Amino acid sequence: MDYTLLPSADPALNKLASAKASSIGKGVSGTITNAGTITVWTPASGKSFVVHGWDIKVLITTTLGASSTGFTIGLYDASVSDANLVAGITLLRGASPAGELYTGHVENCYFKSAAANQALILGPHTSLGATNAIRVAGTVWGAEV
Repeated sequence: MDYTLLPSADPALNKLASAKASSIGKGVSGTITNAGTITVWTPASGKSFVVHGWDIKVLITTTLGASSTGFTIGLYDASVSDANLVAGITLLRGASPAGELYTGHVENCYFKSAAANQALILGPHTSLGATNAIRVAGTVWGAEV
């Protein structure tokens, strides 16, 4: 459903409406195997991404191996590491069967890349294993500054 934002007497509300109107949406779609990643957002030269929210679905396409801690699927700033974790999308339980669906949805957040010209990537924190795969689809939105 589309909405029309009308001017307000409150300047703060107008600023918020302007930010929403200029929001950038990035589609996410692909298959991840092993420790693979998907590049979600490469900002324009000299810019940084600012994530405001996401709605991402993760479908297990081959049964995952056993893991006592499960598999965190996250958004990362430039590369997969604890230090670069922007946000955890969802936690896949170990030995998840094929066909199981996980969802990650967050709105009204503010995660800015640590430096300009760094890509936002999506992937597992630890390897899913060479024969395991997940399918990812959804949207990430925000701005470039």
